[in-house]
Amino acid sequence: MMMIYGMFVFELRTLPHQQLQQNKSWRHVKNERVNRSASWQYIGAGDDRIVLSGVLYPEITGGEVSLSLLTTQAYTGRPWPLIDGVGQIYGMYVLTGTNTTRSELIATVRRKR
Repeated sequence: MMMIYGMFVFELRTLPHQQLQQNKSWRHVKNERVNRSASWQYIGAGDDRIVLSGVLYPEITGGEVSLSLLTTQAYTGRPWPLIDGVGQIYGMYVLTGTNTTRSELIATVRRKR
């Protein structure tokens, strides 16, 4: 198991990812002051965004069924826990979108990649 998101398991036979990118931000507001430099006040955590990317080869790894399962879970609109293969808990996340590019079609119209 590479990672689990809610009820979906990322592994070699489903949807393996080659890269995980995490972006975190923290929010501050600038308070202007008379005859003094502005001060900054911390107002809380900002967005915590994770992007998983990879290439799916249906003959070797998962195919349309794996993508459909993940999409079905996203349609619930609920946040799900994201945990990697060594047990690190990233937190609760919602799936906000997927990007799919299809290429290398063979004669039987099955995708090679």
